[in-house]
Amino acid sequence: MVPFKGRNRLKQYLPSKPKKWGYKILVLAGSDGVPHNLEIYTGRVVQPPELADVGASGNIVLLLAQPIPKQEKYKLFFDNWFTSVPLVLTLAQQGIHCTGTVRGNRLPGVNLMCDAELKRAGRGSFEQKMAMVGETTLHVVKWYDNRSVTLLSDYTGAHPVTEVDRAGGGGFGPWVGVGGAKAEISWRPRHWNAHSNLKGKYIGNTCLKIGTKKQHQQSSERWHCI
Repeated sequence: MVPFKGRNRLKQYLPSKPKKWGYKILVLAGSDGVPHNLEIYTGRVVQPPELADVGASGNIVLLLAQPIPKQEKYKLFFDNWFTSVPLVLTLAQQGIHCTGTVRGNRLPGVNLMCDAELKRAGRGSFEQKMAMVGETTLHVVKWYDNRSVTLLSDYTGAHPVTEVDRAGGGGFGPWVGVGGAKAEISWRPRHWNAHSNLKGKYIGNTCLKIGTKKQHQQSSERWHCI
């Protein structure tokens, strides 16, 4: 979000954002932070005839992803506003792998454990389901930490899981220790490693993500994803 309170028809109001008024800019960027494409959000737009129609949010991904070379196995990461099964299948047909958090109502026919069951099983518990759609294998992983998060991918599943040291009091996020102190041990699937590590870190020149414009706050590598 680019803050702006003047008069302009492109101005958006997003009550959940720190800066509620402004221009919403969607960016395709490399894991090194270099932008490759961007779109100024103007609401629902007509999809170009050469691109598949996978819904309003997914269409934005297809527009932004046009510069990515096809059939080169690039990896694209995005959050649950974008992720859907039709989008993942369309990208797979183009030879682009992807992983994203996903909303439960965008997984038709997938019955996963409820949050209460995962909570009873303990922090770090997860459930994975797989399905073949044409030639594409879809992996769905629901993982529980302080709350549940569900991920959808066409190239990686939950295994192997990795052991992590949770932060002590005052830690920033669940995976950063404070003063070398180690708290309780938890587990997280491989799925989550790639998705969370991409937030501000370089993990390979074939990894891309979608987020807002780069925010120069505290660290030049910090990103605020949509």
